[in-house]
Amino acid sequence: MPVSERTYRELAEEDFESGWELVCGELRRKPAMTMAHNTLASVLTFELQRQLPLDDYRCSHNQARLRVPGGSHYVPDVVVILALPRSDGHIS
Repeated sequence: MPVSERTYRELAEEDFESGWELVCGELRRKPAMTMAHNTLASVLTFELQRQLPLDDYRCSHNQARLRVPGGSHYVPDVVVILALPRSDGHIS
């Protein structure tokens, strides 16, 4: 039975650390990475953030959530996010 996007979002917010993904209506935990893969992704995230202005960009390793056309949601290994200032002065 397919899982709704609403159900996924509730679970993902409630249990953020588990790395839930919604792929073609099926709920799953993000597949595990090898130690070498995880280390490489961590170093890449650090190097990217070091080279990009913190006021404009945020680099994340296994913490962001990505929704793609069609409704699937993934936890990318590495992502660069454009930091947009909000009206309250915070970055979103």
